[in-house]
Amino acid sequence: MADETAADLAAGEQRDLLDPAVPSLYCLCTSFGESVGQFRLVHDASKVIDRNAMLLRMAHLLPDLARPGQFNDPFPATQIDFADSKAHPQLQLADLAAGAVRQWAAHLAVGGGDRFSEELADVVRPWVVDAIWPSSPEH
Repeated sequence: MADETAADLAAGEQRDLLDPAVPSLYCLCTSFGESVGQFRLVHDASKVIDRNAMLLRMAHLLPDLARPGQFNDPFPATQIDFADSKAHPQLQLADLAAGAVRQWAAHLAVGGGDRFSEELADVVRPWVVDAIWPSSPEH
């Protein structure tokens, strides 16, 4: 199967297969959905998310590989709109938050880092861990 997948990737037939944007967005949105219910998602212009919007909406029909015998939770975003972050302060704030999480994660991955990265842990860790691993024994 690995050879077949590699061939599909090389041929451009599965170009988003290894892109973390779709599963990350799904996890983040389902986590938010638990708190706020259904919502309209406004996202930076993204070819990957646009190509996979139907997959996000239909994820509840797919088996949840992390929970054998169960299906994925429904995607709570009732609509996905794309916008330019230059025109939307909300997207600028989201970019800032994503950059902070990325900086914190890089600090974890390679060690060292600056004081800002270390201080982000108290804010970022619970939010990220809860969103990705809601039943983590860490909580």
